[in-house]
Amino acid sequence: MIRISSKKEQVLHCSPTGIPCKAKSRWIARGDKDPDLFSVCASSPVIHQDTIMLGLQVLASKHWRMHSVDFSQAFMQGDGLQRDQPLFCEPPVKDLPGVQPGSFIHICKTVYGLVDAPFRWNRHLDKLFKSMGYEPSLLDACCYMLHSEDNSTLEGIIMVATDDLISGGNLRHQNLMEEMKQKNKFGKWEYDVGRFCGKDLQQHKDYSISISQRYYAENKSNAKIESIVQRDFQMAHHVRLNK
Repeated sequence: MIRISSKKEQVLHCSPTGIPCKAKSRWIARGDKDPDLFSVCASSPVIHQDTIMLGLQVLASKHWRMHSVDFSQAFMQGDGLQRDQPLFCEPPVKDLPGVQPGSFIHICKTVYGLVDAPFRWNRHLDKLFKSMGYEPSLLDACCYMLHSEDNSTLEGIIMVATDDLISGGNLRHQNLMEEMKQKNKFGKWEYDVGRFCGKDLQQHKDYSISISQRYYAENKSNAKIESIVQRDFQMAHHVRLNK
C-alpha cells in the first residue's frame, strides 16, 4: 500500500469589495512525499500578464460586463486520480472525529498538494470549455474564446488562472456560463468586481475597468521597498482601461 502524509492549513481570504474576510481551513496532501513525484506530469500553463490586459481591454471595448468566479474545492471537481497503484493518505491530525485510529484516506481525486493536481485540473477545464464551444487561443492556452458559427465574430472570452475565471460576452456566452453554474460548485460568482492574479478589478458604469495591486503589494510581498521605489509605486499602482 502506497501512503503519504498530509497537513492542514488555515488561510484568510479578503475580498476587494470590503466585506468581512473569510477564514478557511484547507487539507493538503504531502505531494513531496508522493512516490510517483517524478513520473507524473507536474506542469500546467499559466496565463500571461499581457493576455490579462488584452482580455480586460476586450471587455471594456465591447461593453461586456465583467464576470468573476472561482470554483469551490476545484481539484475535487476534476477528473479522477490516474496512478498505477492505489494511493492513500494519513489524516492531517490524530483523533479526527468519526475516524478510527490507524485509518487512512483513499485518494480518488487529484487533491490539493499532489504535484499533478494543477495539470489534471487544467485538462479537465480544457475539455469542459471545448465541449461548450470555446477554443483556446493559439497565443495563450489559458484564454478561451467563443466565436459565432461562421467564425466571424467574437462572442465571449474566458481567462483562466487555476480555479479563478474572468469572463465576459454576449447573451450566448452568458447562457453558457449559467449552464456551467448548474453543473459545478462555485465559491464566488460576482459581476463588476473581482481579484485575479493579484489584481483587484473594478468595472465602472461606462464599462471601463480599474486595476489595482495595492492589496497584493501591501499584504503579499515580504520585500522591503526603498522609499523612492515606494513613491513611484504609489503613483503607478492604479491603471484604468477605457473603451
